[in-house]
Amino acid sequence: MASPPPPPPPPPRSAFAVRNPLVVSPLVPRGLGAFGAEGPDDRLPGPDGKCPPCFNCLLPAFQCHNFGTCSSYTGRCECPAGFGGDDCAEPLCGSLVDANPRRPPRRDAKQCACTDGWTGLNCNVCARDDVCNALVPPGLNGTCYASPIAVKANHQMCKVTNPKIVEMLKDDKPEVTLSCNATAGSAPAPGAVPGPDGALPPSARCGFQFWIGGVQSFYCDLDQCTGSVSNADNSTAYDCDKIRCGCLADRMLCGKDGSVDIREFLAEEVRGPGKLTCTPPGAPGGRKCEFTEPAMDNLISDIFGDTSIQLQCSQGECLHVSQIPGYGHPGIARPPAGSPLVFALLTAGALLVVACVLFAFWRVQRRARAGGNGTSYLPMTQEELDKLMADHVPATLAFRDIRYRIPIPGKRGNGSGGNAGGAATAEILHGIHGVVRHGEIMAIMGGSGAGKSSCLDILARRNKSGVVSGHMLVNGRVLDRSEFKQMCGFVDQEDMLMPTLTVEETILYSALLRLPKDMSYEAKWNRVRETMVELGITHIAKSRIGDASMRGISGGEKRRVSIACELVTSPSILFLDEATSGLDAFNAANVVECLRNLARNYNRTIVLTIHQPRSDIFAMFDRLLLLSKGHLVYSGAAQDAVHHFTQIGYQCPVGYNIADYLIDITVGNKSNGAGGAAVVVDPEAASAASSSNHSGSPINVRVDRVGPAPAANGGATAPLRAMAEPSLPPVEGDDGDDLDYWENNLPLNASGKLRSSNPRIDQIESTPLRPATPLSPHTRARSAEARHLQHLAEGFGRSSAGATLQSELREASRPPAHHHRSIGHSNGPAPENDVDDEREQLLSPTTQHIRSLASQRAPLLTQFRILADRTFKNLYRNPYLLLTHYLMAVVVAVLCGLLFWRVTADIAGFQNRMGCFFFVCSLFGFSCLSSLQTFAAERVLFTRERANGYYSPLTYFLAKILCDMIPLRVVPPLLLGCIIYNMVGLVASYVVFLKFLLVLVLFNVTAAALCFLASLAVPDTSVANLFASLAMLFSMLFGKVLLNTDTIPGALRWLQHLSFFNYALEALVVNELKELQLTETKYGLQIEVPAAVILSTFGFNAQAFWADVYKLVAMSSGFLVLAYLTLHFFVKERR
Repeated sequence: MASPPPPPPPPPRSAFAVRNPLVVSPLVPRGLGAFGAEGPDDRLPGPDGKCPPCFNCLLPAFQCHNFGTCSSYTGRCECPAGFGGDDCAEPLCGSLVDANPRRPPRRDAKQCACTDGWTGLNCNVCARDDVCNALVPPGLNGTCYASPIAVKANHQMCKVTNPKIVEMLKDDKPEVTLSCNATAGSAPAPGAVPGPDGALPPSARCGFQFWIGGVQSFYCDLDQCTGSVSNADNSTAYDCDKIRCGCLADRMLCGKDGSVDIREFLAEEVRGPGKLTCTPPGAPGGRKCEFTEPAMDNLISDIFGDTSIQLQCSQGECLHVSQIPGYGHPGIARPPAGSPLVFALLTAGALLVVACVLFAFWRVQRRARAGGNGTSYLPMTQEELDKLMADHVPATLAFRDIRYRIPIPGKRGNGSGGNAGGAATAEILHGIHGVVRHGEIMAIMGGSGAGKSSCLDILARRNKSGVVSGHMLVNGRVLDRSEFKQMCGFVDQEDMLMPTLTVEETILYSALLRLPKDMSYEAKWNRVRETMVELGITHIAKSRIGDASMRGISGGEKRRVSIACELVTSPSILFLDEATSGLDAFNAANVVECLRNLARNYNRTIVLTIHQPRSDIFAMFDRLLLLSKGHLVYSGAAQDAVHHFTQIGYQCPVGYNIADYLIDITVGNKSNGAGGAAVVVDPEAASAASSSNHSGSPINVRVDRVGPAPAANGGATAPLRAMAEPSLPPVEGDDGDDLDYWENNLPLNASGKLRSSNPRIDQIESTPLRPATPLSPHTRARSAEARHLQHLAEGFGRSSAGATLQSELREASRPPAHHHRSIGHSNGPAPENDVDDEREQLLSPTTQHIRSLASQRAPLLTQFRILADRTFKNLYRNPYLLLTHYLMAVVVAVLCGLLFWRVTADIAGFQNRMGCFFFVCSLFGFSCLSSLQTFAAERVLFTRERANGYYSPLTYFLAKILCDMIPLRVVPPLLLGCIIYNMVGLVASYVVFLKFLLVLVLFNVTAAALCFLASLAVPDTSVANLFASLAMLFSMLFGKVLLNTDTIPGALRWLQHLSFFNYALEALVVNELKELQLTETKYGLQIEVPAAVILSTFGFNAQAFWADVYKLVAMSSGFLVLAYLTLHFFVKERR
């Protein structure tokens, strides 16, 4: 056989090498094993001491086998996948996951130890789908696709089955490996159809290697190949126009040990065309294939008697699932004829539901307007009245030495009073004492700034921002705050009512929440009607409360409604701050008369502040507490006030309103204010009266006409002489010890909470009253006004009224020995056994009765139902917010549907999908800022209702969440999703569609929960709005659209986990794009790439859909829990 021709010149950098993605430049020097492990190096000096020439494929003496490409820059061979060494003749092991330089060479072994999941002589053939994940950019949905026709680049491992060849080679098994690249051909495929840009698609190119006993013998390059699949039997064929082959010297069939040498034959005779045909899949052992080429077929026929090389092959190509031919999206690949109709019906159904809801709202409102303001009602039966009174505890309230101090901002203490080095404080109340029994009304009076409201707040146990101290008893016993709240009501000075409710509904909700739960609904309703009749507001029963933006009832009517909300429950003790504020004289008298009837007929205790009542109103008061600049001026029977002030030198002129006169006295104005007489105190008489305050003798006064007085008359008031420190007269039996038995020391801390104790009665009987704080010498000398105040305070301390108060306080400190008659015993004395029962009841702990009363309040489920009904009425009666959200969802959905109409499956379509999702998330995120008003508008109302014991914060929170989340945060995303989905042309799968809606709703709920938390944590709505907006922008920044999270510095990368935009947007794009195949044609090149590849470039995790959903659920739940904790622990009344 002729000597082999010289090796061909190094081929130019072929398109096969450049375009074959599996060809990698082997830059590892020969002699380096797997992962850089050193092996024997044949370039070391030989026996003659000379080094062999270095490998350089640019020199004629060196050749790149297997048609590897010679690099003109390095002189090294760039080998096909699975081959290595200097000349690409050495098979590599491992797997395709590692590039050629990192794959271990086979060396002297005849069989590679392939990585698990890979097979073949050089480990190029995948055996399982999961091993392909590493070769798929998103790292998932990799598929080992078994087909002889390459989609991108496939590999085959074949056994030669020609009987004669197998028999001749005996133990050395003949095998063939094939590698095909679908787009590496040197010319377009014959008969190819031009693409959209007119360019013809390239042909395929394959590498053929023949092995004997695991050692490669010869190889061929099959160029300009065209693959085809038979429609008849699904068989496949590769037709290749050009073939060139080469042989490895000193290998079997290539001159080894005198064997047949076909090198010249391969180089000169084998030119093509060649064809590889394979049977359909399913044959045992793999597909049966046949490789034919005219010259090679003749050789096989001459030597072995066969017509061609017969093969049995297994194939494997790692692809993304979307790259498989014939692949379609799970479910419905393209919208069928009925899908647009279904989505249109969903949209129409959603709009119909909204229309029905709005129509129902309109009907309810119309019916409410047409209902009129009827005044008919059924009076409460005696049985229902008994239920109302069953747990009533007649209450006598006694208080002693009530003091109140507030810090002065920016000022330090002077070291006195136990606040050395601390903030300076100003004392607002200076030792206030008083008693009011059940069945009585106590009026707290004084000029502006006298401390009336502060005193009332402290008596009602409202939270105060300063430091409160003192002692307070109910029925001779100490009650803690929660027990006290169960038996009292409080009407604030400012009316805070829900503007969208009617008068009747406002009072009814108060009754339903606070009246005993075993009372029937009809009885509670009748109680509401009775209260409205008592207060004269039945004519406005159906009128809405209204506010500045919605016309409603007048200010005086609102005042009566506020009182009615407390009167309807008939509390044991009722506190009212400025009860007649905003009312005319007639209505003010009616309100006070209602209060008097409540006290008399229902045995209630009434404490109120009032400013300058007229004389007939003053006559209804049983007790009077008169204050001046925080000092106690008088505390006792209202009708005895005239006598007391006459005793100390202030006589009310005839025809002068005693209430006005008392106010004039407290503010230092002793003019009668009516153009009549002026009362002038004779200093000598005042001094005598002060020294004999028990005698009751009248004080000499001089009455002059108002106007210029002759100098001879001495018309000016003589200055008052300084008097001794005020004190209450001692009581017989006092031992002088200051036993703090009233250890309800209104807080010894700044929180304003009472400290509870349960003193013994014998201690109570022996405890004296502490005197009020004396005026300092500086204050005494400061002005005539201060000396006047000192005179009033000291005058009461030394008067018979002060002694009477001391006695009353001692009496009130003991549990009553008899029971005041209730309605059931209105006539005649109570039966003896009833007296014994009541004595036992009152001698037992009072807290048992209060807890029994508390247990009669509406249970949590009922509270939730009532509050949800009230909140829902408030929502639909102010429909602008509701309609705005719904119209916004519809209009924006249509607009987005037109802008993103029918997105395509290319890069632009990918951008449009992401842009659509980002815009929708931004829209809902910032629209949730309306949740800031959900609570902000009712903050004051909630704090007052909570302080009055209307309901639990939990039920209020759940009701607000339910009525805000469902109509405003769930319905709009559903509306928008139903409209936009089909218009944009998103994946027409109902499962994907439902996931899309789920993510939208969860995102909207999460954003609303964040805004709700901001509105609760930040009282100022403007600041809360700023905080929520910044939180939205921060979350949007980490949504992976504005900022690629892979480029964030490591120290800040944790911030992305706080972004709910990140989770929602990732879930939406993964749900839509995870299995989408994108095709882009640019400049004659057609690029096909799975959308998951681009997702990974943006930093999205294609496997994170359900993880993102769970994180959204966790974040929304976390925000709601934090919002409730904020509501429960921090949103409280501070006065």
